[in-house]
Amino acid sequence: MTYTSSKHQFIPFLGIHLAFTALVMSIIILFNELPFILIFLHLSILFSLYFLTYVFCQTVLINAPLVKILLFSLVSFFIFWLYILNTLALNYWGSTVTFSFIWLYLCQINSLLEDIPFALLLVLIVAISVFCLFFKFYNRHVVFSEAKPSWGDFKVYYIFSFVVMLNVFISFDPKDPKIWEGEFITNLVLNSTGIHHLYTPKILIPIKKNDKKIRPNIIYIHLDAMRSDHMSAYGYYRNTTPYIDKLLEHGAEKITVATSICSESICGMVAALGSNFIDKLPNKFELLHHQLKKYGYKNNFIGVGNFSWGGFDNIIQGGIDLFSRSDQQSDYSIHDDFYIINELNKLPQSKNKENFFFLRYLSSHPIGKHFNRYRKYTPSQKNVFSYLLPSLDDEVAINAYDNNTLQADDLVQRSLSILKAKGYLENYILVIYGDHGDALGEHGYFGHYTGLYQEEIGVPMIFASNKAIGLSLKEYASILDIAPTILDFVDIPIPKQYIGISLFSEVENHPLTFHSSRTGVYSVIYQTNNKLYKYIYYRKAQKANELYELFSDPKERNNVIGSVSGNISLYLEEQLIGYFQLETEL
Repeated sequence: MTYTSSKHQFIPFLGIHLAFTALVMSIIILFNELPFILIFLHLSILFSLYFLTYVFCQTVLINAPLVKILLFSLVSFFIFWLYILNTLALNYWGSTVTFSFIWLYLCQINSLLEDIPFALLLVLIVAISVFCLFFKFYNRHVVFSEAKPSWGDFKVYYIFSFVVMLNVFISFDPKDPKIWEGEFITNLVLNSTGIHHLYTPKILIPIKKNDKKIRPNIIYIHLDAMRSDHMSAYGYYRNTTPYIDKLLEHGAEKITVATSICSESICGMVAALGSNFIDKLPNKFELLHHQLKKYGYKNNFIGVGNFSWGGFDNIIQGGIDLFSRSDQQSDYSIHDDFYIINELNKLPQSKNKENFFFLRYLSSHPIGKHFNRYRKYTPSQKNVFSYLLPSLDDEVAINAYDNNTLQADDLVQRSLSILKAKGYLENYILVIYGDHGDALGEHGYFGHYTGLYQEEIGVPMIFASNKAIGLSLKEYASILDIAPTILDFVDIPIPKQYIGISLFSEVENHPLTFHSSRTGVYSVIYQTNNKLYKYIYYRKAQKANELYELFSDPKERNNVIGSVSGNISLYLEEQLIGYFQLETEL
């Protein structure tokens, strides 16, 4: 093909191209409620990227027309998939993707897709087709000039690109993204989106014991995306948690209604370890294991999943003696809970030293690695349509979730059997809990991050020990109460920054608990006179506010906001707005 045209023919093409991109970005931003300034910021960076690519083609690749087309096709192919990935990411976990995130999962692509036989072939077919379309488009419609451009030809565009890059460099602080947070390209390159930069103690000064007693070992069983109402331990009609059922039969105690404070993992994990909202933590703070370290505990973190997500590995740093994480291994899938079993088998025998174990499992999460031997309830094999639109096949989604719960229960049994064989359960306190739930169509949607109904924040909270536990508050609690309760049990002072309470407290009713989501939904739960009211507040007016009484209506089917005294709704709304300081955002 001969490329004969004026030097400026590329500019009208670029204008049309960016106009189409602006339309795509507008749709993404509109549906994910991101600020519209991101459209201008993104288009500015995108213009600079395409223009610099064009200049490179005209200066370095001037005599290689097909290579020019290939390069432009690759740039557009990259942008296309960046939009696809970020659309999924914003809808499923409310944040944009980064290079480190993409690289981590690319390294695990074979194990991640082996449970979805059609997926790899489908992705390859779509990817190759999209690339071919871009190549065909550029080969037919983009005309390059035959001579190298001079400074005068494009001086306005050179200056514009320089100003954009200078502005990004000056105004983007990775620790405080401000208006840039959510812009796809800068967040992708700088790996900053969703990262929480908080101070955790590097040096923990030991506190001298006044006695020589050995405190109980502490075991956190963290079941990601586990909802309580699909556990037979909580009355579910299917026998999904036979082992946990036996724990309850032998003295374990459960909280009747337990909730997370949010519908996402990073917030839930920090709440269980630090008894506070991640966004409300002070600049200097101590999580549970920091406090335990000062009292002589050995801290062991073993788990699966992306521990770098949201900067969680940075948040928990300090005082960790053993950190075994699947996202830094190659022998196991990043989401395979049998990695935990393998690591527990490597532990030495207990030597009468206090240990804290934080064990994070993903069997109950849709992204966890799931095994055929736990496929008890059928049909449960997902296909491409049930992955993209689970509402078309909700029976499959429910069966799959129940099978995942069954698998999680078995992994808990295997883990505790190993710890028992190694002597860690001779003196212990165990808590089994979830960081959030997972909606299965109860209120018209699937997954989490969307709202604050009980299917998203109703979680298990079960305490077990070789000693009598004797909790005072068992009707209601939130995961903020886990760390204070554990510290109370092992006779270690509870830090003042913890906003949860010990469930050994002698108060009659649990204090108010507050809950939030990234989608502008907030709630507050209030226990009084044998009632447990939950007020849901929609700051962005997606829906009318709601009020439910959870003891009698755990599925939240009956909105009683019009039939219960208006004073309750008014009181809860005032408390909620004050706590989250929402009046400044209205």
